[in-house]
Amino acid sequence: TIQVLEPFSGFQRPATPAYQEYQRLVRQLYGENLPRYAAVWAYVYPDLTVEWYPFTLVVSRAIPVSSTELINVTETYYRADIKANSPEFIMAETAARDETGEEDDVVCRRMQEARRLAYEASLPPTDEIYHRALEGGRLWLHDRLRSDLAGFCDVGV
Repeated sequence: TIQVLEPFSGFQRPATPAYQEYQRLVRQLYGENLPRYAAVWAYVYPDLTVEWYPFTLVVSRAIPVSSTELINVTETYYRADIKANSPEFIMAETAARDETGEEDDVVCRRMQEARRLAYEASLPPTDEIYHRALEGGRLWLHDRLRSDLAGFCDVGV
């Protein structure tokens, strides 16, 4: 699945100081010609995520270590000219992305706990545990897996 964070209209009101600095540097480096998108995320089943941000490419691989844990291996790439000449951009971009990563971690832990509790209570899988705008691809994938695996095993939440 691919998700696109639309143009930089949201750049006019940064949410946090980390994003304010990141956005300031993006504007400074791009000048009048801001990029068409603020971000593009691609999820490639089963374990790969590719993220594009201005001047930045992030590749993440989720490696399961148990049914409830994984290791997320992340590689970040910057354009050569940015890496050579704009260390402040790299620091600001990293700080903003780390901030979002911490928020994502909290959300993931809460969702995992909710799914565990639903499973332990024998509640049927439901679309309501997905964020439709952000997890539409996962909803489709999980529905497809449930359908494909229904005859082979007991497919839980």
